[in-house]
Amino acid sequence: MYARVVNSVQPVPLKQSWKAVEEIFVNNELEYFDDSEKRWKKVDSHLDVITNPAKRIVVEGGPGAGKSTLCLQWVSEWCKSEESQLSQIDILLFLRMRNISKKESIYNTIKLLLLPKESTLTEQEVKDILTSGRHSMCFIIDGLNEAVEKLTACDIKSIIQGEMFPVSKVIITTRYANSSKILTPQMLSVRLLGFNQKAQEEYIKMVIDSNTDLIKNVRKMCNENVASSELLQNPLVFAMLSHIISENKDILNDQHPSTSYVDYIVKGFHYHSQYKKDPHKSLEDIKEDKKMLEMVGKLAFDGLCDSQRSWKKADTSKSIGHSCYEKYLEIGILVEETVTADIDSATKLMSDTVLKTQRIKFLDNVIQDFYAACYLQRIISNNKDGFAEKYMKRLISSQVGNVFVYVCGLLPTKSKSVIRFLTDRKKYNATAMLCFTECILADPSLTAVDKIENFRDVIQKWLRTDVSILPNDNILTQRGTANLLEVAHALGVSTDLIPYILQHSTT
Repeated sequence: MYARVVNSVQPVPLKQSWKAVEEIFVNNELEYFDDSEKRWKKVDSHLDVITNPAKRIVVEGGPGAGKSTLCLQWVSEWCKSEESQLSQIDILLFLRMRNISKKESIYNTIKLLLLPKESTLTEQEVKDILTSGRHSMCFIIDGLNEAVEKLTACDIKSIIQGEMFPVSKVIITTRYANSSKILTPQMLSVRLLGFNQKAQEEYIKMVIDSNTDLIKNVRKMCNENVASSELLQNPLVFAMLSHIISENKDILNDQHPSTSYVDYIVKGFHYHSQYKKDPHKSLEDIKEDKKMLEMVGKLAFDGLCDSQRSWKKADTSKSIGHSCYEKYLEIGILVEETVTADIDSATKLMSDTVLKTQRIKFLDNVIQDFYAACYLQRIISNNKDGFAEKYMKRLISSQVGNVFVYVCGLLPTKSKSVIRFLTDRKKYNATAMLCFTECILADPSLTAVDKIENFRDVIQKWLRTDVSILPNDNILTQRGTANLLEVAHALGVSTDLIPYILQHSTT
């Protein structure tokens, strides 16, 4: 019944490669909330979740955290029940919320979605089997957040809340447990925390390569190009970058624009979301709605200018529009987080409980920087009467150099205005050099003699300051300085010191 679904898992978005779930599954870091001690505790194994005596279990995890993969692994192990801990379950029913029709009863849903086409069982016979009381049953309902609107008129709500099949085990996966009104505090809460170092190493060895150096290379590439180790803890991001390196060994030796890596990650989340609705979608089909892209970009940009990385949920929905808000939550570019409410001390003293509130943020700071760059890129492209400089002045005070680098990666032919703007402010020379490197990596034709001449005055200005490559400089700064000196040498504006600096460069 489940042979096809557990053997056709796509481990990496944007790649048409399929594997059995048991070939790619590694134990994600899990924890559950111990209600008696009022704290989160570690879960040793994914099997401890499904064998827990609790009848209703909610598994929460962000976009790309591995919720669906975990469900498929449970299904796969149940199919081999004679040799697994799940042998006590007679009937396991795996349902994806996105495939459920609110007009169908649960019995007809099971008949339509789970039984072979040639099955002669009627809806009534399915009902008789499931309600006979002779079988131990487990429902796995994946992706509650993907179809909340269906819950008011289908049996799933009754099953989750125990009105139907109260003695059966029901496991629900969702992104944000706190945002669903049908989930109750009495349910056991479990959450996926992402890939820790052990899980990352296990994934590399199991799925890609037994060479343990690969994981070091993944981290190295991420630190040099994406600069967010937290982003690597997302299983989807880690898998994408791991496969890039394993299939292109030269990528570690070649220089590539940082923007291309972040763009690849963003496209991966868009594809991951679209694929759930239409498996036939291709990379070419991934197009962001221009109006929505502008609204989300403006949210990111304005946030950075105000040193803001999160927003109130209601404010965000109003700012970018409800449909755009829902769309980017679904994709995973925006995520919800529950935080302690900001209340005054007197109120805290009078309250017996900690007040919580929901806020919205981008999946990672790197992603916010990228979308802010997309917004600034559009302004620079349409620049009139120095309009773009006003925006760059707003941004520069927030110390977010990544945004300028990504702009130059997205818009290399217009990067000179960005580089000149930064160069005119001496303390941003290092960022300007990174931007220079990014634009020539994004568009190698800019190194042609006739085009590189456009940068001569900027380079000469840089060389009038102290230019050096120090061991304490981060790898991006070292790389930017080295590239600057190489181009300066080619233009004939170098000094006797340049060959020495290049020779002793640590890049």
